[in-house]
Formats: sequence, C-alpha cells, structure tokens
Amino acid sequence: MARGELLRKLFLSHKRGGEDEFRAAALEIIAEEQNKNNRQLARDLLGILDNSTSPKATTPVRNGNGLPKDREKDALLVDVQTPSASFDDIILRPESRSAVDRVIAEFRHCEVLRTHGLAPKSKLLFVGPPGCGKTLCAKIIANELGLPLLYTRFDAIVSSYLGETAANLRKVFDYAANGHWLVLFDEFDAIAKLRDDQQELGELKRVVNSFLQNLDSLSSEVVLIAATNHEQLLDPAVWRRFQYHLYLGLPEFEQREQFWKMFSAEIEWPSKSLKVLADLSEGFSVGAIETVCLRLRQRFMIKNEQPSLRDAIITLLSLSSDKHSGKQALSLALLNNREKLTAFLRSRDSKLYSLSQIGEIAGFSPATMSRLDSRARQSNNTRRNKNK
Repeated sequence: MARGELLRKLFLSHKRGGEDEFRAAALEIIAEEQNKNNRQLARDLLGILDNSTSPKATTPVRNGNGLPKDREKDALLVDVQTPSASFDDIILRPESRSAVDRVIAEFRHCEVLRTHGLAPKSKLLFVGPPGCGKTLCAKIIANELGLPLLYTRFDAIVSSYLGETAANLRKVFDYAANGHWLVLFDEFDAIAKLRDDQQELGELKRVVNSFLQNLDSLSSEVVLIAATNHEQLLDPAVWRRFQYHLYLGLPEFEQREQFWKMFSAEIEWPSKSLKVLADLSEGFSVGAIETVCLRLRQRFMIKNEQPSLRDAIITLLSLSSDKHSGKQALSLALLNNREKLTAFLRSRDSKLYSLSQIGEIAGFSPATMSRLDSRARQSNNTRRNKNK
C-alpha cells in the first residue's frame, strides 16, 4: 500500500478511536520500514506501540470470580499475581541474563516476527537447585513484559479422582488461552514425570499426555514457564516441547559477594568480610544467603549491634538441614576446632584469611589468636627438636 494511504488510515483510525484498526495500520508501517532495512526505526516504533496497546486484553479478576476451579473441592486452580520484581532483585550469570533478554526481546517484537511468518519462543523450562531464582526470574519476565502472572496451584490441580487432574489442566489452559498471561507451572515435576517410571500409576501417564497436548495447542501469545528442582524426573517428550531451557544454578563467588551486599541492607560489612562470606557460602543458594541476611538484620534492628563474621557463618551453617544448600566449604564441627579451622582457612586462601580474620571467624580476639598461634608454633618446634 502507498505510504500516503497508510498514513491516512492511521489518522482516520485514531480519530474514530478504533484501537484494532489503528494497530493494524501501525503494523503495516512498521513492516514497510522493516522491508526497507530501517530495522532500528521498526524496532523503536514497535516498542512504542507495544507499550501503548495490548494485542489481547486480559479481564481483571477480583475475589477469584471467573477463575477456573476444581470440581471436587471447589478450590481455585490458579492465583493471579501482578509481579513488581525487576532485574535489580536478582544477579544472573551472563549466559542466563542473555537468554532471558532474548525471550523478552522476542516477545516485545512479536508482531514484527509474525509479519515474517515467525513466532516468539514462548515456552520456557527453568531448572536448577531450590532457592536459585527460578520463580523470581519468571516474575521478572512477567513484569518486564507487562503481563499478569497466572500461578498454577498443584495442591488443587492434582486430584484423587480418576481423570480429574487432566480435566483441571484443561481448565487452566482454556482459561489462559482467553487472555494475555505469563503462566507459571512451579514444581513442574509433579505432573511431568517419566512415563516409563514403574512406580507411577497409569493416571500420571494420562496427565503427562494431557499436558503435552494442551501445551502444543497453546498460542504463542501466551508465555508459559515451567520450573523444577528435579529435571532428572522429567519425561523426555516434555523437554522437547520447550524452546528455551534455562539452568539457574548455585551462585559463583562474584555473585555470592554481590548477594551478601544486596541482602544485608543496614548491615555494612567491610569489603574483606564480604569476600570471606562469599568464599565460605560456597555451595549455598541465593535463598540461603537471603535467609541468613534477614535473620541478621532482625537481630541488628532489635539489638542495634553489628553482627560478627562468626554470627553470619553460624547462622549460615545452621541451614544445612534445610533444603537450601549443596556441598559446603565449611561445617560447624570444623568451625569449633581452632587448629583445624586455621589450617583449613590458610590452605584455602592465605591472603584472604589473615590471623585477625581467622580470629573473628573462630570467635577470638586478635590478641588471643596471636597468643594461641605463638603457643602452637612453640609446641611444633619442641616436637621437632625431640624428633631430632
């Protein structure tokens, strides 16, 4: 269509208040710019359009009215959330951040992709240990895209009645298809386990089949994210249905250091203490570090006392029985054995762990540590002289 005619359509639709007509004319102009290789302009125009209009309106939900329910218990199958989380709330590895940015960019430019016969990748699988940001990352994507989050409730979806679990899944997908959502299936392994698992009954196999069929028919206008801590339990066919697989693992040293600083808020750790905390929290999740910082901040606000390194480390190690952590660098038994602790920390990083630093971790003053260290050296020298 001629440029002048397109502009006439655009202005007339605006005057008449026809949003669909306006959007169609605007998309034709964007497609024309794309064909002229004015890609940056096309991207900018699409960004403006996507921020001002929505391809499919989602009806506001109040008090659960209209949401799908389980027939057996009359319980809601989903919760509707409006996330406010942002990238300021998480520290992702560069490769993970890149993957998330690609997903967001594709969905923001979905109309341009569709004019070229393409569709955004809208089905994502998040895997990794608990407490590493899978759910938070889903909420960030929802917020970045301006989408309400449809959080599936497996306590209601999974039914004891034959065929009801598959029927509940169907209700969730039917509801999602009639709006513009980011749908989150958390603890996804509950309904997507291996179909050849001899321990499972035929009902679960039917549930997996039902989920796959529903997923295949879901429009690419709906973003669906599934998250699991147990990726090894998933059926191979489930893996193939997701276009992006994102692994969110335990944080590395630099990430841990940033998390300690981010979550500590009022507590101002010296830079060297932050490095010690980052080193000794190896094997712990983001959730564990956040939990420790919350407990320390509560004590700080009540007692108005700066917590010590030892306070932080003991609180961290007390989480070992919780499902927050992987293989840890330190244990409580080692923490309470001064000689072994000193040898361990010195062998780990002699520059980071000075005598005063070890003393703070062990719960001794620098003077006491110096005196104990001197005695230990004298004892070692006496032992050597006896052996000569």
